[in-house]
Amino acid sequence: MPTARRDAITMGQNATQTSIKVGRLKDLFDQEATQIVSETAPKDQMYRTDPSRNFRWGHEALRCIKLAVLAAGKDDLKNIFDLPCGHGWVLRTLKAAFPEAGITACDLNRDGVDFCARAFGATPVYARKLPEQIQIESSFDLIWCGSLLTHLDFERWPGFLRLSQSLLVQDGISREVTSR
Repeated sequence: MPTARRDAITMGQNATQTSIKVGRLKDLFDQEATQIVSETAPKDQMYRTDPSRNFRWGHEALRCIKLAVLAAGKDDLKNIFDLPCGHGWVLRTLKAAFPEAGITACDLNRDGVDFCARAFGATPVYARKLPEQIQIESSFDLIWCGSLLTHLDFERWPGFLRLSQSLLVQDGISREVTSR
């Protein structure tokens, strides 16, 4: 009988811990990102074609990321990698939502990377066309890859997926988005 009681207590404690964590995550999910930097890069071609998209994409990406964080049972993000970062469409919202997290901006577009470093305090990494040539010393608990795969031939996907896998911490989240 004592063993069954110990098991019941343990299950109760785990259920309470899980309930607290889910409650915290629900608060995170419901919380809106505030204090989003509104500065845009002068050379951001996409912003000039449709300025309203610039901030909308960040909020939509954040919603996807929060769902992934909730599903993974994580309660915070410490180190975020954005590839391709462009001129910070998503990165600016991530910085507002997770102000304590370190953020690394990576892209072939050097002007975009430099803008993200200056405007959002991101660590700059200049991408290469071949993923095995991208030099990064950090590991990340979130990798956001918003549109890269959409613009690559399918044969190039495995290299970038291997890069993401190699940069993730053990319980990290990688979100690769594609329209294909």
